[in-house]
Amino acid sequence: MRTFHTILKEEGWRAFYAGLGTNMMRAVPAATVTMLTYEYVMQRLRQTRDRGRHKLGLPAFSREQQAGRDMDAAATLRDERRDMGPRAAINPRTSPS
Repeated sequence: MRTFHTILKEEGWRAFYAGLGTNMMRAVPAATVTMLTYEYVMQRLRQTRDRGRHKLGLPAFSREQQAGRDMDAAATLRDERRDMGPRAAINPRTSPS
């Protein structure tokens, strides 16, 4: 709090915004490219899903099918951890010998 008051008293409120313009000139283009890339990739994935097949030749799954697959994967992981015993919770890299 003391530092805040010192800066405010000696340099004014504008000192808290020093470098904001430069930072925005760096951050806005990067965020724009990231957002546009994400939107483009999602659009392409939706197009391939709507055609019924992925680009890699894999079958496209509906949301319900994918949810079931996710639940199966979670159950498999849970079973594997249970089979490894209590050490799995302590060190996930530990595998049974």
